[in-house]
Amino acid sequence: MDSAQLSNWDISALNLLGNIHEKKILEIGCGSGILTAELCKRGARITAVDISSDAIEIAKNRIIDAGYDERVKFINAAFEKTELSNNEFDYVFGKWILHHLEFKQSLDKILLSLKSNGRAVFIETSYLNPVIKFTRKYLSGRFGVSKVGTSDEKPLGHDEILYAKQKCKKVSLHFPEFSFFWLFDRHILRYRKFRTLGKFLNEIDRVTSIHLPKLRKYGYYLIIECVK
Repeated sequence: MDSAQLSNWDISALNLLGNIHEKKILEIGCGSGILTAELCKRGARITAVDISSDAIEIAKNRIIDAGYDERVKFINAAFEKTELSNNEFDYVFGKWILHHLEFKQSLDKILLSLKSNGRAVFIETSYLNPVIKFTRKYLSGRFGVSKVGTSDEKPLGHDEILYAKQKCKKVSLHFPEFSFFWLFDRHILRYRKFRTLGKFLNEIDRVTSIHLPKLRKYGYYLIIECVK
């Protein structure tokens, strides 16, 4: 797989795993297999779960083409209904999946599947910025603000993070970039109008990320790392 497809968020989350050669990883919501292939490239053995049969088929073909088919077991099922052994995995990994699930139930299941001192790393949408929370709850789909995503989504906020801290030995939040002003491009400009303005909004995010790194936690994304 071409690593150029990976975002800075992908790379940051993957690097948190460290040396994963011959480690067993549960990937929840593998999608089309882009990150699955990268995990294989780094030497891991993967159990990849996704509810979409179409996504699983694409992921399987990607893994076969990359020559990693002996390293991956695919499961086409909802994570909540997936049967897993206790203390089986060294790591659990996922991107944009926890906010589609019932968080407490899913975290409990993840922790059961992890070995002692195993780690879970997820790239997720965030509710730590009250502006984002208010906009998503009251303005999305109204007043010219486009609605993106599905009704079951619930980004991670203080309640979810507090629960994780109660259940895990250690919880760390990581913010590689500040991702906020680009939301105006997606939801209001819709990537179609005023492209110069859209580029300017993305540039504000970039400059803010560099010069005001403490503001990164108020962006749209976060990486949560939990140690069992």
